[in-house]
Amino acid sequence: MLEHVQAVLRSLDVTGGTTASLMRADDGAESFSIQKNDEEIGRFRMKELPGCSGAVVFCRAWVPSAFRGRGFGKMMHKVRIEAARRAGYSLAICTVVVTNASQIAILTEFGWRLARQWRNPKTGNDVGLWTRGL
Repeated sequence: MLEHVQAVLRSLDVTGGTTASLMRADDGAESFSIQKNDEEIGRFRMKELPGCSGAVVFCRAWVPSAFRGRGFGKMMHKVRIEAARRAGYSLAICTVVVTNASQIAILTEFGWRLARQWRNPKTGNDVGLWTRGL
């Protein structure tokens, strides 16, 4: 998947020292760090939905506070969507805590649909399950 992420960064004309690196999480998810001039501007994780090779789960998207409000969240979202599409997935799924207004605004702007909302009994958080065709 790293090659897809890097190719998308190039195709979006994100140049000037922007790179991506991959770390494998304990649960098998691929965790990507996006850096600009050796400073991390964000990270996200992607994992194939267990039992379904056509769906990918997006999770743990994060932009450091120093870089928020500058379009990096949207840029990373574009990278995730296009990298997943290039990797052959046809459906993306993600969960978002309902108080995360920035992420919900990005999902809404990019055509995601809220499929369900519930209270996670393990964390006590109200969570939305969002889906989007690729």
